Amino acid sequence: TTTQNGCAGDVISFTNTSSPLGDAWSWDLGNNTNSSNENPIQSYSSGGKYQVILTVWSGLCQKSLQQTITINTKPSIPVLLKPINNESVTDTIKTFYWNSMGVANYCIVEIASNPQFTSILYTSSQLTVDSMQYHFPTQYKELYWRVTAFNNCGTSVSPINKMEFFYASTIPNLLLWLKADAGVTSLAGTVSQWNDQSGHNNYCIQSNTAKQALFQSTGLNNQAVLSFNGINNSYTLNDTLSMTGDFSYLMVFKVKNATSNGFGLANSKNESTPFINYTNGNSYCEDLKSYINFTTGMLTQYCIITVIRSNGVVNMYKNGKSLGTPLTLQGTTNWNVLGFSNWGYTNAKIAEIMTYSSALNTTDKQQVENYLKTKYAPKPVNLGSDIIVTQSL
Repeated sequence: TTTQNGCAGDVISFTNTSSPLGDAWSWDLGNNTNSSNENPIQSYSSGGKYQVILTVWSGLCQKSLQQTITINTKPSIPVLLKPINNESVTDTIKTFYWNSMGVANYCIVEIASNPQFTSILYTSSQLTVDSMQYHFPTQYKELYWRVTAFNNCGTSVSPINKMEFFYASTIPNLLLWLKADAGVTSLAGTVSQWNDQSGHNNYCIQSNTAKQALFQSTGLNNQAVLSFNGINNSYTLNDTLSMTGDFSYLMVFKVKNATSNGFGLANSKNESTPFINYTNGNSYCEDLKSYINFTTGMLTQYCIITVIRSNGVVNMYKNGKSLGTPLTLQGTTNWNVLGFSNWGYTNAKIAEIMTYSSALNTTDKQQVENYLKTKYAPKPVNLGSDIIVTQSL
């Protein structure tokens, strides 16, 4: 017999090359199909190896021959790993990861400015590894990416993932930016240094391993968090942040349980802090001499906390929604540690902190909060309803 290997769905031809050719034939085509034709054809719906048996009769003589054919399939649909769908991108260089499931000969990545891919900005070469790095040549609001896998039997195209871009440099006066998915020095699961992403190099450091917070790479919506134990985890800032006037402070976090305090930046020698969720269900903002508080309940679910002081008046927000009437707090507040103060140690998980030396206006506040919401939502994170700003001329 002569046969050909092929692809699932293709028509495979079988040719009898017996000598003599015989005068009757029986083919077992290996997929519960039989044929009495001398040279049958057959299509296989799924890939795999099939044992084909030809029996030939010539007069009173009979002989059988077995042969294995291989039916291949087109590539599996690639699985996009990173950036995940709706991920907020803050870097100009991004590494893309996917899983081609080991069946593809190569893959091609496409990046487009619209989900229809009618405006493709970049097409990769033929990639035989499931990753690539790409430098975004300019600033974008959003982009889309997909992967097409190729082999001899055809192509398969992945779903489309959307990337949303946030450029911190477009909002002035960013003083400190800590995010657990960047700038973290971790060894054996604990963090020794958390580097500032604002450009001011105001990093947090803890050289004592026993006092280092745990690093959890997928703690919140596949995003990293630092987990503080409420006992001794803390960090020192290499430069004190002294706020004599306006400031804005945003933090994505949760308190681990309702009997523990949860906070981020603070002062090592007093109770000065932009925000603390206290065990009585109130959240406080404190300067060096006094404090104000808002009723929040215990924040045991991840949320975005925003604290803005403008001309000595403090507004506090949870997931973009005001927590009450603005209150006056005019004194100097300064922060030199993370996770420790006269309140004790924070027992919380922190994903991101952003501090500005100015009061964000409504538009800038919305932009930063939407960046955080897009990055850390959806479920199991409850980050509130959409933030909508109404403007009129």
